[in-house]
Amino acid sequence: MMGELSVTQFLRDKLGEKPGNVVWNGEVIGTHRGLWFATIGQRGGWEINPSKQTSEMPPLYVAGKDTVKNQLIVGEKSESMRSIIGLMTYDLRIGSSKLQKLIEKKYLNVRIRNLGELVRVNRMGQNQIEVCEPVFAPAEGQSAVFYDEAGRVVGGAIIGSCI
Repeated sequence: MMGELSVTQFLRDKLGEKPGNVVWNGEVIGTHRGLWFATIGQRGGWEINPSKQTSEMPPLYVAGKDTVKNQLIVGEKSESMRSIIGLMTYDLRIGSSKLQKLIEKKYLNVRIRNLGELVRVNRMGQNQIEVCEPVFAPAEGQSAVFYDEAGRVVGGAIIGSCI
């Protein structure tokens, strides 16, 4: 909900529905109503074909979207964990030498999501960062906020594609 507005209804009114396949381990297991209704890391929100549903099927999460094929890619939680996070843009409030010192001393941390855990940054390039422990479901368009050893914000980024 956004205030009194249902996000699902808003998207349906503005974009309609565009059904497609839900794919797990390369196999079509169900259908979705439109890729815009799903968020990376989301659990559920799609239909699984009854013939594909088994008692051994683990909980499935949105791990990716193939916009060309209109496919929702799902997998186990571990398949949504990422150690390399792409960046579309970033803005740092410290110089590159200070940044390198923070990384070398293992003092640069990043938080994905408002309530996400602080995770140490191992490396930072122009278009991506590598973190010391995998982060659950970073998604394109989300924010990444960087902190120094004292917990001060030293910059931020918009997440791009994640490997």
